[in-house]
Amino acid sequence: SIKGSSSSTILFVPHHQHHSGKTIRLWLPNGCDDNDTDVPPPHKTEQEKEAALQAAIDAMFNGTPLDESPEEIRQRIDTLLKENDIVLFMKGSKSFPQCGFSDTATKILEQLNVANDYKAVDVLQDENIRQGIKEYSQWPTIPQLFIRREFIGGSDIMLETFQSGELASLLKEGKAKDEAA
Repeated sequence: SIKGSSSSTILFVPHHQHHSGKTIRLWLPNGCDDNDTDVPPPHKTEQEKEAALQAAIDAMFNGTPLDESPEEIRQRIDTLLKENDIVLFMKGSKSFPQCGFSDTATKILEQLNVANDYKAVDVLQDENIRQGIKEYSQWPTIPQLFIRREFIGGSDIMLETFQSGELASLLKEGKAKDEAA
């Protein structure tokens, strides 16, 4: 809905459940809606207005389309896993984890000397990936570690396999295969 006043509010409710029914509010400055008399409205077609609104919404989600299908999300995850031998889906970044479990995961990978060898995917920046990776791996929590497209587990499994030496072995196997190729 659009309301005319000194500032305008546009409410957009995504139709797809994977966005948790969030309402996104965009505030437009005075003069940006067609009902404002202070500034003449820009001469745009309805299609141009709709495209501009969608572009603003997409920008809020880092360019991730709101109407991305589950299959498209799965394909993006597949691509990430194909292009990177080690992938950690986490909250935050390598240098600034946003939860204790993600922090534990990054510290384990640092201890194994692979801090520069893995791809970190910040699920807080992409709601589609955040929900999609849980379905992909059939594991309900973040972080999630994948090595050569194989799901290893969350921070608890990473810690157990780190302490047992199994995680180091998995990573060494991958390096040995890469060097032999």
